[in-house]
Amino acid sequence: MKTNNTNTNKSKGIFNVALMIILVITLFLSVKKLNDNHKIELEYKKQVAAETAAKASSKTQKNIALPAEKINKAYAGKVVVLDPGHGGFDEGASTQDGSLVEKDITLKICKKIKQYLNKEGIEVVLTRDSDKPMENATNEKEDLRTRSKLINSYENAVLMLSVHNNSNEDDDCFGIFNYISSSPNIDTSKSMDLSSSILKSIATSSNWKTNSTLEQDIYILNKATMPSILVECGFLSNKTDISNLKNPQQVDDLCKAMAKGIKDYMDKNR
Repeated sequence: MKTNNTNTNKSKGIFNVALMIILVITLFLSVKKLNDNHKIELEYKKQVAAETAAKASSKTQKNIALPAEKINKAYAGKVVVLDPGHGGFDEGASTQDGSLVEKDITLKICKKIKQYLNKEGIEVVLTRDSDKPMENATNEKEDLRTRSKLINSYENAVLMLSVHNNSNEDDDCFGIFNYISSSPNIDTSKSMDLSSSILKSIATSSNWKTNSTLEQDIYILNKATMPSILVECGFLSNKTDISNLKNPQQVDDLCKAMAKGIKDYMDKNR
């Protein structure tokens, strides 16, 4: 049978054009769906970040808990951030017999420093006020990231003090060591002033041995947006420091001296 080649070619041409249109439409819809999904994911991340910041701000306000009439006018609008190291699943260092655990000591010290600063009319916020990690943190990295966001969430924070305990294979190492950030992108001059003020106060107002201020690459110090130091309050591997940490009077003397060092720094930097 004789066929019409012209009509056949036209049909093939129309079919190919239709197929191309379908492919283009399919591709367009796929790209649009990916973009829509990406937008939804971004919006979700923004929402989670906003909720986290709101919760952090709410907790910060709650932890200050200093009535307006008790705030010293000289320190009005200024907040001190105290960070008790570790907490919850992260115990930190401990004595060989387990009688002292870092996460417990740091919280105790920070609460005492807060009491002394509050008596001076200075507002204080703690990154944690019980034995728990930062909210939703399931590992140390998440804990540090959340802790850092909380520290930086309070706009009126004038300084941050992260409290820890040390440990070393050499049990002759003892005393207080302070750390500031070693990042070349951070002006640590005020952090050094804060450290010097605290060490001076401890040396003159307590029996604790003070050591130097060291520079080190520490995440929480690198991320802080205010003058910040990390204080190692004794070695849990040294008999002298262990004895001091088990002695309520020695701990109280240390906390009182640290609070005075913070106040002296604030007075100097009004």
